Amino acid sequence: MCNVSLNGTQPSDASLRVLRALEAAGLEAWYVGGWVRDALMGRPSHDVDMCCSGLWQESKAALETAGIAVVESGIKFGGITAISDGERIEVTTYRLDGFYTDGRHPQSFERAESACAPRHPGRRSGIPSAGLSTATTARVTWSAS
Repeated sequence: MCNVSLNGTQPSDASLRVLRALEAAGLEAWYVGGWVRDALMGRPSHDVDMCCSGLWQESKAALETAGIAVVESGIKFGGITAISDGERIEVTTYRLDGFYTDGRHPQSFERAESACAPRHPGRRSGIPSAGLSTATTARVTWSAS
């Protein structure tokens, strides 16, 4: 049994499976975006995004090794979609985004070395944060008991 939560909200078993698979491959992974937003507001959420230290190819290999299906949904932007127990979980490499013309997709991006990479003024991080700052990124730790 896993005992994890953020503000009383627990991540799904499917998303924990993705997190564990990435970490088992030696990658660093964080919950970000909608799930973090909803947890901070005390609401349950099924909008799970993660950012990861690996390139999308490394994340894909780690997930497939763990038996988790992967869709190459956003590889142009460093992202993939993991399908864990029927749940879709977006996994994006650490990145710094360039200019946005459509409010959703950057014209360019560069890889960041960490989730806490310094940002230039006026640039968004590549962490899908649903309009919240990266201060809402959650590192969920778990323990088997």
